[in-house]
Amino acid sequence: KASGPTGPKNGTIVVLLETDGQQPKQFRLAPGKRTIKVGRSANCDVVLTPKGVSAHHFNIAAIASKCGPGVAVQDMSRNGTCLLSHGSPLKLPKGVKVEVFQSAV
Repeated sequence: KASGPTGPKNGTIVVLLETDGQQPKQFRLAPGKRTIKVGRSANCDVVLTPKGVSAHHFNIAAIASKCGPGVAVQDMSRNGTCLLSHGSPLKLPKGVKVEVFQSAV
């Protein structure tokens, strides 16, 4: 579960990620800078343990656009990534990016 994006006018976005049983983690992202790596590997910024999660499952990055700052989610897994949109699942094919502006991630 993630909240955000929010941030000052300089394009920095604050993303708060919550996973079951863990304290929320806050990340500050800016377009063209670091990404948040999510997956099963201990090398990821956010580690997920459910069966079916890839070692490096997806990235979250800040992006700039005409709509203002937002985030992009890029699938890095072998089996695809599923996001919820208004309570309905959306399966992402491998390598597809989803851009989110001024809403929950």
